Amino acid sequence: MVQADALCDALRAQDPKGGIRLRVLATGPTALSAQLDRVTDQGDRPGQRMDFSVTDRDLQPDDFTSFARDLLRYGLPD
Repeated sequence: MVQADALCDALRAQDPKGGIRLRVLATGPTALSAQLDRVTDQGDRPGQRMDFSVTDRDLQPDDFTSFARDLLRYGLPD
């Protein structure tokens, strides 16, 4: 749950435009998987699942920031 909260905070800090829904698919001390869906009047449009992991340490705050940025940049459907 801590990882999901950190990801939500990182997404808010990126100030996303439009309606989005975050789906946290998996979390752990060294890994995170999530998907952003675009919420529209015509229904939700699912984005790409993105995975992030590290092998030599636990996830750090900067990891959530870069993952959130990449989710918004590459994970949202057009």
